[in-house]
Amino acid sequence: MGICLIQICLINGYNNCKYIKKIIMRPRGSSMRDSNGQTRELKNQVVDRESATQVIEDSEESFYIVGIGASAGGLEALEQLFRKMPDTTGMGFVVIQHLSPDHKSLMVELLSKHTAMDVIRAENGVSIEPDKIYVLPPKKTMTLEHGVIQLIDKDPRAHINLPIDMFLSSLARDRGEHAVGIILSGTGSDGTRGIRSIKEVGGLVMVQEQTSAKFDGMPRSAISTGLVDFVLHPNDISSELIRYTDQHKLRTKYATQGILMSDSEKINAIFQLVKNQNNIDFAQYKPTTIARRIQRRMDVIRLETLDEYLRHLLASPREVTQLCKEMLIGVTSFFRDMKSFQKVGKEVIPEILSGKQGRDSIRVWCAGCSTGEEAYTLGILFAQAMEERGTFFDVKIFATDVDRDVLEFASAGSYPDSIAADVPEEYLRRYFTHLNGKYSVTREIRELIVFAPQNLIKDPPFTKIDLVSCRNLLIYLQPVLQTKVYDFFRFSLLPGGYLFLGGSETLGDHSEYFETVDAKYKLYRMKQDSKSGVAQGLNLTMNRGDLFIPHTQRLRRGGDKEDILVKIIGSFLDQETQACMVLNEKFQITYTFGDPGDFVSFTSGEASLDITKLVPKDLSLSLSTALYRAQKERKTIHYKGILLKRDEQTDVVNIRVSLVEIGPDNRLFYMVFLDIAQQDQDQDSESVRTVHEEISQHVSDLENDLHYTRENLQATVEELETSNEELQAANEELLSSNEELQSTNEELQSVNEELFTVNTEYQQKIKEMTELNNDIENLVRCTDIGSVFLDNQMLIRRYTPAMNEFVNIIDKDVGRNFFDLTHKLDYVYLEEDTRAVRETKVNVEKQIAHIDGRPILLKIVPYLDERKDSAGTIINLIDLTAIRNVELDLMQRTNEKDIVLEVIPDPILFFNGAHQVVWANKGAFASLGLEMHQLLGKKPADIWGKAGKKLLIRTFQSGKRTSHQLQSDDGRSWVLTDVPVFNEDGSVRAVVENAHPLEQQDAS
Repeated sequence: MGICLIQICLINGYNNCKYIKKIIMRPRGSSMRDSNGQTRELKNQVVDRESATQVIEDSEESFYIVGIGASAGGLEALEQLFRKMPDTTGMGFVVIQHLSPDHKSLMVELLSKHTAMDVIRAENGVSIEPDKIYVLPPKKTMTLEHGVIQLIDKDPRAHINLPIDMFLSSLARDRGEHAVGIILSGTGSDGTRGIRSIKEVGGLVMVQEQTSAKFDGMPRSAISTGLVDFVLHPNDISSELIRYTDQHKLRTKYATQGILMSDSEKINAIFQLVKNQNNIDFAQYKPTTIARRIQRRMDVIRLETLDEYLRHLLASPREVTQLCKEMLIGVTSFFRDMKSFQKVGKEVIPEILSGKQGRDSIRVWCAGCSTGEEAYTLGILFAQAMEERGTFFDVKIFATDVDRDVLEFASAGSYPDSIAADVPEEYLRRYFTHLNGKYSVTREIRELIVFAPQNLIKDPPFTKIDLVSCRNLLIYLQPVLQTKVYDFFRFSLLPGGYLFLGGSETLGDHSEYFETVDAKYKLYRMKQDSKSGVAQGLNLTMNRGDLFIPHTQRLRRGGDKEDILVKIIGSFLDQETQACMVLNEKFQITYTFGDPGDFVSFTSGEASLDITKLVPKDLSLSLSTALYRAQKERKTIHYKGILLKRDEQTDVVNIRVSLVEIGPDNRLFYMVFLDIAQQDQDQDSESVRTVHEEISQHVSDLENDLHYTRENLQATVEELETSNEELQAANEELLSSNEELQSTNEELQSVNEELFTVNTEYQQKIKEMTELNNDIENLVRCTDIGSVFLDNQMLIRRYTPAMNEFVNIIDKDVGRNFFDLTHKLDYVYLEEDTRAVRETKVNVEKQIAHIDGRPILLKIVPYLDERKDSAGTIINLIDLTAIRNVELDLMQRTNEKDIVLEVIPDPILFFNGAHQVVWANKGAFASLGLEMHQLLGKKPADIWGKAGKKLLIRTFQSGKRTSHQLQSDDGRSWVLTDVPVFNEDGSVRAVVENAHPLEQQDAS
């Protein structure tokens, strides 16, 4: 059990080692708890790929990764999408764009303005984390491996660049059902192949609606696949994505299987609805696959229970069709698994060709061909092999599928540009034509292939087949159907014919009938004696009651009465001596009653149910005539006395053919009765003559019709040959011109797409620059500083309106030499100072005067670019008149204050934050008997003692006015009043102290 899980996990690319270890470390028969806390038994059970994948995906470390593909016009859609996306979705996002290799992408900066999530330029080896956005850098392509980004240098020689397809395909391989692909605006078809891969593993696909996309090429191509789950406006994508992922997280593998086991009647009813509308029975498909597909449709249309979904199906035939397509998702591509097809092309096809000669034909059956890529791939390989050998045979590739819609697409032979990533360039040039953004398969290859609807389970198989290719279809079927299909293949293949299977498929119990050509690439060859007994054991019709669904009860069908009636009629006819056969309109046997073995026999070679080929030659002509007469005359035809010679016995056979119309569409059936008559010579002779006369006349009429038809056909063929030669000549000229135009168009389209992306980013940047320029213009307009910006040639680049106060300058002077203008400054060294600043990069600042006497501050600085190099100079002129007036007013007020302080006789001291005297009035010098140089710098303790020091400290600490009476060292008494001076933040920066002597007060 443990080994099996490890192998499957490695194959699927999962790196969830913790969760795997929990499983493999427990012995068989032990139990463990799942994510819901429920106990599960781990017994001896077979673990398939799907089960192991789900066990890993249900672990806590799994999360959704969303790959977003956008090209031309995609920036606006990305902004709308992420503007609506919550910041904590638990999902990781990767943005893939078509970027110019010569342009620095601004996507990270632009997206960061519309989301709070981290927007990161992707780096090689970085693990994707939830709630982060990773952006593809230029000149790179990106893939995902075990949740880790792998960056690859873009090949400049590549024929076509498809980074979105490449990433989405790797995302599907890495995340399975936890992969989400979103296609936004863009040209071309990039992303179409990627979403096919995501749908194959059960992931989610969302596409921007075409009307909201600036370029609808990519959305239109994705929608045309029929695989898209949601087509939405970018504003609506986020809400639908979150709803789907939240709902899908609640669905576990065990809950999905429970639906199938507990609601078998409803599942059966769903099968019947699909069968009635689409004629396809899914009852014998693998239960887990069917349950997952049904659950997915329920998640998409927001339904919780099977009851609701069944009612929805009954009311919506469109949903029935959609469910059928969901179950039939056939993801294929050209040269899928390239090494396998190389093996077929180099070993199998040459071996088939070497076994043919003359006019031999080669027959190939491509079963479950889906959209036709695999069939065309085989056609290309056969065409190439025959060209290389110089021998040509009639090759017919029968490509079949149960879905008529995909067959219609396949028969057109037209595919999107994205196939260039799958098809080697030499094949693209040789076997495809490119027009209007699509590749079309050449007529040479299309003529090798016949597309036909076929239900592989119940329709008769082809015969005389040299190669059967059935890849990745059998894995979805239960063993009973796989056995039936393998029996069909054995019946179809010639002895020594080849069988080509998918990478996950095996022969199982049928390996005894085949020899292995290459086990790795699933190539087998049927043994020479393997056909014996297969025809007898082959049942070409399958009874619905034979199919098995676990723990279910069959639906009662309205056809039970018809079945009973058929049994009653059959029982009655079996009692008759005549053999009765029911034929369809093609004279093929559909039912038999009695024992027709005396008249019908199968021969070796291609099997057929045409009765005219199964009866002996003696009866064939008479029976054919009777059938045609019954069809033409619409009545029962009797032929008697037909001689049937076999061995040494001659019997006389009577033929009766009746015409029956059945059903609402009046389908035509023939009832043929054959019996051996009693010997009566007279009657026999007369009957024989009558029959032979009618037959001779009938043959004569047919020969005349055939002769006339041949003459007309010959004339028509000659005319067509002449017209065909003329058309071929014209076609060759058109092909030559078309190839040249296609090459030019591809180059132009690629350049146009890159230019549009660059242009969009530049437009966004221009918008930002315009806003910044407006801010600067308004700043320049409202400032009172005169500034002029000069380049290195002293030419004017820009100036402020305030410059008109100092220089005679107008708007037309921009571009002129600044020093050709006259100015209003009383300063002659302006040009000299400006050139000095340009050369030395050292600022010049000095005060000069206006010619009217106003003081002017001149400041010249270098103009520096982004590299800090000098790119010119800036001259700033500031009118200091207002500042000078303020200074003069302040000086006057200061003088007045000084006069007042000087006439006050009391000492006034100014202490700074260090508690030192920094200023004192004359009264202080006189009263304290100290000179200025003696008093400055002293502290209060030096002047008043400890009491004065405490008073000053208290004032600094409290920030309040304080007073205190003390006695100085010389015996005089003083009243000290300290007043704090505050900073802007409210702290005390200084203290003004007034000392009033008490003796003077008493004397007064």
